[in-house]
Amino acid sequence: MSYEEQSSPRGVHAGAPAGIAILFALVAGAAFTGHLPGPLQTEFDAYVSHAPADPTSTAAVQPAIPVTAHPLVGAGSVSGDTPEAKIWNFLIANGFTHEQAAGIMGNLQAESHFSSSVVEYSGGGGYGIAQWTAGRRSLLEEAAARQHVAVSDLVFQLGYLLYDMQHRRTMYYTHYHTVWDAVMAQTTIAGALLVFHNEYEQSYLMNYGDQAVLDARLGLAQGVYNSFVH
Repeated sequence: MSYEEQSSPRGVHAGAPAGIAILFALVAGAAFTGHLPGPLQTEFDAYVSHAPADPTSTAAVQPAIPVTAHPLVGAGSVSGDTPEAKIWNFLIANGFTHEQAAGIMGNLQAESHFSSSVVEYSGGGGYGIAQWTAGRRSLLEEAAARQHVAVSDLVFQLGYLLYDMQHRRTMYYTHYHTVWDAVMAQTTIAGALLVFHNEYEQSYLMNYGDQAVLDARLGLAQGVYNSFVH
């Protein structure tokens, strides 16, 4: 559960897997090409091919443009003195613009304050930088076990997050194919923040509309941007 959600009900829940697993090569620092071996790919595809469609529109979100999938860069790109710096550097190394990285990180700060080991304060079971919950948390833990890495490992969680974004079908901004495509198409902090929130985090704020999301999280995202862009 996010910091601003500690006393609020989580009215909207994704209720579906946050991903399956990243390859050993990603955790080890090698480039990852975006494919899972055999049964894992089948398992993941079975989920993402059934994502529901419920198109919405918002002025802050950019119209659809062609987006080319970017091969994920591994652990070698995770550098920095703080979790915030490591997350920023990892996102930039994997092709996100400053604005897109700030939008993603505004959400992660609200969810976990960039802690890869934090457990949801309200007892709802969310875990890690993106507060994966219920079945999504179980899959995160299973993926960590298969990779023989601690589930709290920041590098692992970052790779898991980005792989999931590349393979998770959009549920609301359906003129984009995946969450990765939708975020990559955004040119503003607000657009990236909204897309990542509504497609990936789906916090209780979705009950109150896009303006509530911006009111709660845009200041955090702008703060991240100001910290790293000079």
